[in-house]
Amino acid sequence: MTEWFGGGMESIDQTIAAVCTATPAEGSPSRSIVRISGPEAFNIIEDLCRSLRRIDGRGIHHASIELNGATLDAIIYAFPAPHSYTGQDVAELHLEAPQVVVEAVLAQILLRCRQARPGEFTLRAYLSGRMDLTQAEAVAQVVSAGNRLQLEAARRMLEGRLSETLNACCEELLNLLSEIEAGLDFSTEDIPSIPVDQAIEQLIGIQDRIQSILDQSIHGEELMDLPSVGLAGLPNAGKSSLMNALLGRPRSLVSPVAQTTRDVLETEWILPHGRCVLFDCAGLLNQTRPDDILAELAQRAAEDALRSASILLFCADGSKPDWSQDLVLFRGLARPQTLVVMTQQDRWTQTTNQVLARAHKIFDRPCIAVSAKTGAGIDELPSRVDALLLQRQRDSAGSDRLALTERHRQSIRSALTALRQAQRELLDGHDEVAAMLLRSAVEQLAPTPSEPIDERVLGRIFSRFCIGK
Repeated sequence: MTEWFGGGMESIDQTIAAVCTATPAEGSPSRSIVRISGPEAFNIIEDLCRSLRRIDGRGIHHASIELNGATLDAIIYAFPAPHSYTGQDVAELHLEAPQVVVEAVLAQILLRCRQARPGEFTLRAYLSGRMDLTQAEAVAQVVSAGNRLQLEAARRMLEGRLSETLNACCEELLNLLSEIEAGLDFSTEDIPSIPVDQAIEQLIGIQDRIQSILDQSIHGEELMDLPSVGLAGLPNAGKSSLMNALLGRPRSLVSPVAQTTRDVLETEWILPHGRCVLFDCAGLLNQTRPDDILAELAQRAAEDALRSASILLFCADGSKPDWSQDLVLFRGLARPQTLVVMTQQDRWTQTTNQVLARAHKIFDRPCIAVSAKTGAGIDELPSRVDALLLQRQRDSAGSDRLALTERHRQSIRSALTALRQAQRELLDGHDEVAAMLLRSAVEQLAPTPSEPIDERVLGRIFSRFCIGK
């Protein structure tokens, strides 16, 4: 069997190796894992670790490696085929060493095999049947997860929750298909045909279960994206200064001139329990001049970005005597996960308690006082945003919903269409057409193609009915 990578064909029987742990900080020792998969995996490890006896089964081995005159201790985990991650012989070399030493060990290994391509270990797991495509996609989600919600959703997919549900539906459809086709293909035999109303009832039950997967799911693409936190407010509300203060570096242009920010400026923001995308955009106006095309385009971009944000930081200049325009804008944007931030505290003429009490009364929620100039209140915002994102994650994770990619959704929708058409054909007495549509639905739903549908159906027919007695 061959694989395709970057325009070249390479055999799946080739032995591959790579470091499969994150790169540590330069010069700092940490636990690194070098994984080797393929027919030569154990031979390579035995030659590398002279103190190691022959690997003849699954197990953990302590060994030493001679490298440039020095001795390096290592732990070897051996996983013989087919009971390994890739379905091949797999050896994992665990090292407590700086990255430069790990790379030197890998270089010695690569004298006997080739470097694994990105994702190639998981590709081999899929090709060998160790996981289905849905679980392989979940591995990518685990690797790129930026917070607990993403990691939990990926974990559920990796456990095979979706595959289990779809496999169960496929089994029911195959049983129904075998009853229909038994009556079609063996009409001369004494085989009772399934009543139409019974077949329809089974189909409706299967459709309801499949539809519930769609209705109770969340988009995998949404999970793969980091949650976003948007800075909103009128022009010169202090959003750009606040963004720079939160990041600890200049990212957004700060100017006393109104409407300096035109584009949506995004950057990654590290929080105590994860990451998010923090973005600044044009200050929103209740009305723009009809001849100012750039301002109109900036407004549209800002509104689109803020509409899709997970959390809003609504900024209002706390030094202003009148917040009526801010309130109009706030009412049009506000959602439960919106924090009101009263900016430019260093310019306030009233006490902090007086300003916050007045703001609380106007905006009808607790407000936070900050100053990008002095740093007052800046440390409070990350923890407040972090708490909101954690609550959002708990709400989604607690529901135990499945994360579906667009590929999943398209397959499930196609299967539902076929099942609805099959239901109509059965009612019209067109059993052959209904059987064809049921086959199509099974093909769409099957997480991993196994034996051909014809063989699976015949196996059920002959196991359930006495054919040719």
